[in-house]
Amino acid sequence: MAWVSRLGQEATAALTLTRIVFWGMFAFSQIFGTGVLALVARAHGAGNREQADAAAGQGITIAFVSGIVLGMLVAVWPKELLVHLGAEPAVAAVGAPYVRITAIGAPAMIALFALGSAFRGAGDMITPLVLGGCSSFANVVLDPVLIFGVGPIPSFGLSGAAWATIVPVYAVFFIGLALTRRNKAAVHIHIRSEFHLPLLRDMFAVGLPGGLHYALLYLTQIVSMRIVAGFGTVAVAAAGVGMTITGLSFLPPIGIGAATATLVGQYLGAGRTRDAERVAIIAVRVTFVTTALISFAYAFMPGILLMPFKIVQADPVLRSLCVCYLRLGAITLVFVALTITVTRVFQGAGDTLWPSLIMAFRFLLFVFVAHYVGNTLQGRSPGVWVAMLLTAVVQTGLIFCAYGRGTWKHRLLRSITSRS
Repeated sequence: MAWVSRLGQEATAALTLTRIVFWGMFAFSQIFGTGVLALVARAHGAGNREQADAAAGQGITIAFVSGIVLGMLVAVWPKELLVHLGAEPAVAAVGAPYVRITAIGAPAMIALFALGSAFRGAGDMITPLVLGGCSSFANVVLDPVLIFGVGPIPSFGLSGAAWATIVPVYAVFFIGLALTRRNKAAVHIHIRSEFHLPLLRDMFAVGLPGGLHYALLYLTQIVSMRIVAGFGTVAVAAAGVGMTITGLSFLPPIGIGAATATLVGQYLGAGRTRDAERVAIIAVRVTFVTTALISFAYAFMPGILLMPFKIVQADPVLRSLCVCYLRLGAITLVFVALTITVTRVFQGAGDTLWPSLIMAFRFLLFVFVAHYVGNTLQGRSPGVWVAMLLTAVVQTGLIFCAYGRGTWKHRLLRSITSRS
């Protein structure tokens, strides 16, 4: 986003809207990522490595094939997709090539998410970290080279940012598959044509509600951006810059959540319910402390955080909108982070229905509140961000109520049998 912002408001707005496409792929990948993590963690906790390996292999295979289908659908109508998201004609024209190139990377993106979930479910957090770090580092290096051109390499503009993303993703995905062939690998993945139906049944029973949860979050983003797009390109650019900065703040709760899901799944697989409860409590406390500190920086140091974005410094209106986004986001972050952590407790246990139902309620509430607040503020985009805050508070309260019921501790995955 920092590099693309130098290409102008249209490119910045296009990248913001195409990020919603990434959200869609992420939501779709959660079907496989959530299912794979829950089954692999439960199987490892039960001491059954064969079932863990089988669940990982089947999940990754189906994820890759599904990514091919999804990528083909997105690649056919890139411009229409952006227009549907509320892009102005100039923005849609700039963003369409980016969407089409991104669609090529869909199989590897979705399958890589399932692969990382398999490693994490087996308790290996280092390998996904190394793979993700290599992909991100390569992306950082390639971005300015492919966007602006260096020496004999021509300038590809916004399309260069897309290529800088998908090339490392494919490379890292195949390297990750190769690492599973090592004798000491936490999980051994064998791509086979035959499938174990009970494992698939449990995988989709866990994964589909998990995917629905993130699909609804994706729809919330679509509604949000559709409303913001109605206020013009400057408002969309402000949301894009704000999302880029606040997106970094979700790294701690995502990391804590990944560890929480793994440990909860493994402890429940081993029949150690009290240890699973203790992990959940510690995770919530750590999440609150870390996100509260980050929120403080957003609320009181927005100017410093906006310094890397050249376009923001040159436009006072854009700058004021970005500052507003960060200050509202500072409060929203704490509630969203707590919701992420508790949701991961449910996902590790394989009980994904309640978080999905609560997310559905939040989505409906957001649609109502966003339109009401937006009309009350007479066309000011911050009204949408206020609606995000209010509905995040409600969602956090409901997810804690569902956690307190304790049904997640008794979720059974019948395809997983103990060997201990």
